[in-house]
Amino acid sequence: DGTGTAPSISVADNTYTDLAGNLGTGDVLDGTDGFVVDIVPPTLAITTDDLALAAGETANITFTFSEAVAGFDANDITLVGGTLSALVTTDNITWTAVFTPDGTGTAPSISVADNTYTDLAGNLGTGDVLDGTDGFVVDIVAPVVGFTNVTTNDDTPPLTGTIDDPTATVVVTVDGVDYPATNNGDGTWTLADNTLPSLIDGPHTVSVTATDPAGNVSLPATGTVTISSSSILAFDNTDHAVLSPQPSHHLALKITDVAYGIVKKQCFHKQLYNYLILLMISFRQINFQTI
Repeated sequence: DGTGTAPSISVADNTYTDLAGNLGTGDVLDGTDGFVVDIVPPTLAITTDDLALAAGETANITFTFSEAVAGFDANDITLVGGTLSALVTTDNITWTAVFTPDGTGTAPSISVADNTYTDLAGNLGTGDVLDGTDGFVVDIVAPVVGFTNVTTNDDTPPLTGTIDDPTATVVVTVDGVDYPATNNGDGTWTLADNTLPSLIDGPHTVSVTATDPAGNVSLPATGTVTISSSSILAFDNTDHAVLSPQPSHHLALKITDVAYGIVKKQCFHKQLYNYLILLMISFRQINFQTI
C-alpha cells in the first residue's frame, strides 16, 4: 500500500475442508518468512581519516552505506584533485579505498551522485560529497619562517622572527636543543625572555622551523645568537682605581669557583671607578667576568 507497513498474508485454521469434509489448517506468510516491504532508500556517508593532506600524503576514504547495496562500483564515484585505489568491501555496506592527491594543490572532492546504486530491495540510494565544506583540503605549500642574527649582552635573550602562516607551529633550536616558540598570529614569532638557559659568551647556532596544520614543514631559517657580556676589568694596584672599563652607571662582576661550581654576582653602582673594590676570595680556581 506504499506505507511500508510490514506485510502479512494468512489463512486461518478450519476455514476450508477437503472433499471428504475434513477441516483444514491455515498458514501465515509474513516477516518471519522474510516477507517484507522495503520502501526506504539507502543512504551514504563518505569520510576520511585525514582531512588536511600535506605534500606526499594519502588518505583512507570510507564509503559507508546504511544497508547492503547493489550496483555500486568505481564508476559511480566522481573525483577531483586526485586518484582513488580499488574499492574493497566484505559486506557490501562499507567500502574503503586510498585517495592520492595529484600534487597540484587542487581542492579535492570525492562524490557519489543520487540514484547510482540501490539497496537489495531495489530502492534507489542517495549520494554524498566529501570536499572542502567538510574540511577536506590538500595543502602542499610549506610555511616560510625567518630569523635575523642577534648580538646581545643578555645571556638568556628573547628571540624573534617572522612567519607567514598564523596557524603554524614554530620551533627554535639553539645549540641542538628545541624550544617551542609562540606564533603571535601577526606575521611574527617570539621565544620569550629567559626561555633559553644561560649561554656562555660567543656565537650559538640557531635554526627555526615551522609546521602548518597539514604537516608541511618549512625550510629552516638559520643564524646565530652571539652573547657578548664580558669585558676586561683592569685595576691599578697603586691607587686601587678601575682603569677599564669605566662604566657610568653600574658594573656587575661574576665570580665563578671552577672547582666547586659556585657562582657569585655582585653589582657595583654609580661611578665604579671612584670607589675602592676589595675582593676577599677563598676559592681555589677563580674566573672573573663582568656581566
